[in-house]
Amino acid sequence: MAQFANTQQLYSLKGMERVQRISSDPEKIEGALVTASATVKSYLLSRYSLAELPSSAEETPEQLVEVACSLALRTLAGSQQVVEDEILDAHREALRYLKDVSHGSVDLGLVTKPATDDSRPQVLSVSGPEARTMTPETLRGW
Repeated sequence: MAQFANTQQLYSLKGMERVQRISSDPEKIEGALVTASATVKSYLLSRYSLAELPSSAEETPEQLVEVACSLALRTLAGSQQVVEDEILDAHREALRYLKDVSHGSVDLGLVTKPATDDSRPQVLSVSGPEARTMTPETLRGW
């Protein structure tokens, strides 16, 4: 069973006629949704723990449902000789969005947010009589 989108959501977002034109086989459609969910999960697990992820399509934020449906439609269309540009563009945009999520630049609005490292890098500063300025002369021999 797909975790981030279901068949009804796919039909609603991408158009039932369009999806059926690409494939009317329920097993292929479910397989594409499972593959899409696995792809989404692979990106999210770099930032969120498994417990923080939605456990069903009904609990999934809308933007992730859209992403999963775009990925699933591309998977379904993969068996066609020519894939519509709109499907390819939506697939690219979905992957770009997932990369942004994995880097933390997009907030999913999940109940639990992952810990972030807001620390600043430590800088060593030396002062006093032993402090030296870096010049070509002081660096000679390095």
